Amino acid sequence: MRQKIVAVGGIAVAIGLVTLGTAAAAPSKPAPAAPSKPAATAPTVTLTWRFEMSAPDDTIEQHVSLLVTTNAAGQGNVTKTYKLDRMMGFVDPINQPLCRGAEAQYPLEKNEVAKITFYEGGARGYYVKRSKGGTTLQLYSFAMTDGLCEPQDGCHQPKDRYVRKIAIPANAKIVEQMEERLAGATAFTPFNCNPSHEP
Repeated sequence: MRQKIVAVGGIAVAIGLVTLGTAAAAPSKPAPAAPSKPAATAPTVTLTWRFEMSAPDDTIEQHVSLLVTTNAAGQGNVTKTYKLDRMMGFVDPINQPLCRGAEAQYPLEKNEVAKITFYEGGARGYYVKRSKGGTTLQLYSFAMTDGLCEPQDGCHQPKDRYVRKIAIPANAKIVEQMEERLAGATAFTPFNCNPSHEP
């Protein structure tokens, strides 16, 4: 504050003057950006076919099971095992969609997501179809006679048989695997898609 002396009627009066400075306005800070949410990861459902010889000296009859493992964010892996009927035949890579894709002798058909085929005088095995809504899998068994079976001879292909329904998350990604346990082995190992398994 500054003082100024002013004469009023011969009397000196001190008047205080207040100087107001104009302060520069501080620049406004931008509001912090909201943290971005990580993209939701779709759950994965892994279908694992497991098979093994029913006896060390038996190269035809196979024990079969299907493992369904669901991996959802924050829940870890949840596995359910379904024991299936035994199948007669060899598991050859040339017949498996997992190994040969669309070039397999028995490829995936419409809405199928997994298939395993055994062969001995005809093909037989299991396949899994996904429902239109995506929340259900249907497991079927199938059997096909060899090319000598002709309808005009009274021979008809057997119909596929419904086995069971399996619930899955709607947006799940489906992954297929195959594992075998060879004679004398103690553990299952990934199926080798390279060599022929036909003796």
